[in-house]
Amino acid sequence: MGEMKPVLGEPKDIVRRGYDECATRYLQGREDEPPDALLQLIDLLPEGASVLDIGCGAGRPVSTTLARHAVVTGVDISGAQVAAARSALPKSATVIHGDIMAVDFAPRSFDRPQPPQLSRSPDPSGQWSMTRPAPS
Repeated sequence: MGEMKPVLGEPKDIVRRGYDECATRYLQGREDEPPDALLQLIDLLPEGASVLDIGCGAGRPVSTTLARHAVVTGVDISGAQVAAARSALPKSATVIHGDIMAVDFAPRSFDRPQPPQLSRSPDPSGQWSMTRPAPS
């Protein structure tokens, strides 16, 4: 086995380059069936909801599923992933190539955020809290 070489660069550039390089393989490995948690979230969305998909990747299956029920805005740092998402999503969706920390949205632009790999559960106040799943 060869020696591992360190990955150099700014963390966001490393992520961007990595997802640009693996875009085709990443898309091939995505399932088209939405996770149950996403379907549960959709049931709670108001009609005509506006949803932000942070780190939307190629848009499958999360953004494509959400777009059937809501107005979707996806943001991803990878240009290759953004290109795939734009081709997968309806014209009503907006896909932004950029760093979510640098994108400026007006307050209350979205009804529910949809970050990747997070579980969603409404808290007693009716607000949404986002928690990472426990490691397996």
